Amino acid sequence: MVEAELYLAATRRPELRPLADCWRTALVDVLTLRFPQDRSRAAAVFLDGVLLDVLSNATPLEPAAVTAALRALLGTPVTAHPAAGAKGRISSIPS
Repeated sequence: MVEAELYLAATRRPELRPLADCWRTALVDVLTLRFPQDRSRAAAVFLDGVLLDVLSNATPLEPAAVTAALRALLGTPVTAHPAAGAKGRISSIPS
């Protein structure tokens, strides 16, 4: 929720935009450990929209729809995560 409030406040207060960019960049940086930069940025923007949808909509997207959309946006990882097993999956993240 803080993320949404930060983004909305940055629309009214330009001095907050660097902080909002920093917050978003952190997510993109994590995603680019495994996915291309352009797809990571698109996924971060999508997740920002999902967050706003969840906070403002009585019937937000189903988790399965969000998962499918993220998989479509991100595609196949370009690098293996160190915690990934033989199948290339991180055991703590359900597929």
